[in-house]
Amino acid sequence: MYRNLCLTLLAGIVVLNCRTASAQHSHVQSASDGGVQLSVVTDGSKTPDQIPDDLAYQHFFMATAAHQPPTAGEQARQAVQLFHLQLSSADQQTLIQGLAKFRAQLDQIENALGQLAKLSTDPATPVQIAGLRQQEVSLSSATLSSLRQTMTQDGAARLDGYVRTHVKAHIVILGGPM
Repeated sequence: MYRNLCLTLLAGIVVLNCRTASAQHSHVQSASDGGVQLSVVTDGSKTPDQIPDDLAYQHFFMATAAHQPPTAGEQARQAVQLFHLQLSSADQQTLIQGLAKFRAQLDQIENALGQLAKLSTDPATPVQIAGLRQQEVSLSSATLSSLRQTMTQDGAARLDGYVRTHVKAHIVILGGPM
């Protein structure tokens, strides 16, 4: 049950963060209130190979990273999420430490985004927001690179396999008109 809850939460995060995905081959319908409904561009449960690896890792890191020191809830959530990787204790500790560094840097980026949103006299420009979103992508890439260098080959392979088979299967990319 915890596994399904965690995967559902992960999928929800992915859907929320992928609202601006490219809308190739999608059909967009207007809602009765004049809004636009986003349509499925890529469904990872059907075509996981069409989910970019970097996107899958970014969402895995965001969903699994805990603050330092972690709250009891964060620790329990992270333990459930990492259990299925079946890592050695050394690799699991390396991953947890890497995720803690990721979370600290991600919090800085999210705080910057929050500060931009609070500016009422000079609202954030799309370029500013895109720059911070690119920092998130770069942070995920750097975290993955660091983990691959510090984990054992077996640990890195288990992480790769889990992200490719389990995480991607729960990602749905939505899109609409740009």
